[in-house]
Amino acid sequence: MNVNWYPGHMAKAFRILADDLKGVDIVVQMRDARVGYSSINPKFEKLFKNKINIILLSKCDLADPDETAKWVERLKSEGAAAVMPVNASDPASVKQVKRHILSKAAEIRQNVFERRGMKITVRAVVAGIPNSGKSTFINNFFGTAKAKTGNKPGVTKEKQWIKESPDFEIMDTPGLLWPDLENKRTMLNLTVTNAIKNELYDPFTLASEFLITYKDILAKGMLERYGVDISDYTLGEEIIDAVCEKKSMKMRGGINDTQRCSEQILTDFRAGKLGRITLEKA
Repeated sequence: MNVNWYPGHMAKAFRILADDLKGVDIVVQMRDARVGYSSINPKFEKLFKNKINIILLSKCDLADPDETAKWVERLKSEGAAAVMPVNASDPASVKQVKRHILSKAAEIRQNVFERRGMKITVRAVVAGIPNSGKSTFINNFFGTAKAKTGNKPGVTKEKQWIKESPDFEIMDTPGLLWPDLENKRTMLNLTVTNAIKNELYDPFTLASEFLITYKDILAKGMLERYGVDISDYTLGEEIIDAVCEKKSMKMRGGINDTQRCSEQILTDFRAGKLGRITLEKA
């Protein structure tokens, strides 16, 4: 499965972000709780290493909660200032994170005032891969629509500075992938979790690869959702045909509508209708 995942605006946005970081105190990294490895932009580690890093495991409502807890412990052990699960669409979930971020910002202001006698505005940046929930998180952080959102990657194209108070402001950034993405499993994970635009891949090819790669993890949800036991299949294409037969997804002439079926399976996974599934374990 080959797709062109690195549009030009990402390269520009990365350069701008690197420059803007000079005035940033806190980095809030949004990572997808379902794919803890694949949703880490490898360029971020070097870029953010001298900043206070708060890692948010977004879409935790779609992930296995036990696996999310393991990810929290692992990332804490690797040196993050804080690691917290968050459902960016849930104001109550965001409120918990907001308290922590504002508390950290208050500490920074107090430390600077004690050392230098200056009152400063603390700046934070929210960064992550496309469609990781950055803008939705920011809107619930502020309690109003401050940033553009959408249930697809690439909605935010330019940086946006948003002021919470005279003492604190946040920058929303475009979702950033990286140009040298060669690992096939990472590509699969980013595509199936909707970090890469739908127009850039064939749903039938993607769903076939996804179903066979993660057959064991998906088996329970596929049985409950579609009534198909996928455990004995060796090809993803066969699983899609079986779902078409079970759910009578047909085109004219009685031919299985594998395209529509593939799109439905991907949509159901992304919406959590196959269960709370974590693809990558800590």
